[in-house]
Amino acid sequence: MSMGTTERIVETPLDRMAGVSAFDWCSVAGGAAIAAALAFLLLTFGSAVGLAVVSPWSGAGASGTTVGIVGAAWYLFVSLLSYLVGGYVAGRLRARRGDGTAEEAMIRDGLHGLGVWGVGVLLTVIMAAVAASVVGAGAIRLGDTAASAANAAQRGSEISPSDYLADLLFRREQPGTGVAETPPVVKAEAGRIIGRSLANNGQLADNDRAYLARMIASTSGVDQAQADQRVNQVSIEVQRLTAQAKEAADKARRAAAIGAFLTAAAFMVALAAAWIGAVYGGRHREEGTIFRPLAPRVA
Repeated sequence: MSMGTTERIVETPLDRMAGVSAFDWCSVAGGAAIAAALAFLLLTFGSAVGLAVVSPWSGAGASGTTVGIVGAAWYLFVSLLSYLVGGYVAGRLRARRGDGTAEEAMIRDGLHGLGVWGVGVLLTVIMAAVAASVVGAGAIRLGDTAASAANAAQRGSEISPSDYLADLLFRREQPGTGVAETPPVVKAEAGRIIGRSLANNGQLADNDRAYLARMIASTSGVDQAQADQRVNQVSIEVQRLTAQAKEAADKARRAAAIGAFLTAAAFMVALAAAWIGAVYGGRHREEGTIFRPLAPRVA
């Protein structure tokens, strides 16, 4: 027999009866571990670079859109590279058990790549869940510690939009002119009316509008026309705040949708990369290919 001849293992009925599995879990576990570790390393590096280029100051550093696009591209690249390497390791290390034809060997190599993808995704989900639970527990403890000290200060300094708008309604034209200060109960009632309009899609009912104008005219020393003007200004501000809140909620919804699509796309890219990497790993295993930069020359 010449040195260049390669023996082909053929599956026999005895192998089937013995229950010899064609799935090599050791190679799958090794490839998945390498893929997960490489992904963690690259994502950590990407996070460090991202934190270095952003800035809390307006107009400084990269824009949020640029950071988001680059971050999404990096996430997809990390998924591609990590599972390409992990699949290659699994295909290269897979122990052949009666593969038969070359096509059957290729399919089994690819299926081992899918195994790397499945185990790697499970590892990612588990690590994310553990990290979230640890961070969440730490945040809860930190929040409980700081809540007792900050609660009183927050209650004293926190100003809701309805409270500020109520103050704006009853603001005196000339402070210190002897006009009596507006009773707190009146401001509180006006604040509740404004708060109801904020919850009611920013719409101030006509009866509430007329009632507020009468309250302003009777307590702030302004005539009815000025009182109506103040109510109109506050109504416009209420509509602006409502539109702003809707815009923020819509942005959060779009961001969540984009994040979900990006995660699904990354999983699909990783799936294809793991299959391709495992097939090439199996081919190089059969050919005995050696990457010279990674290994010394064999005598």
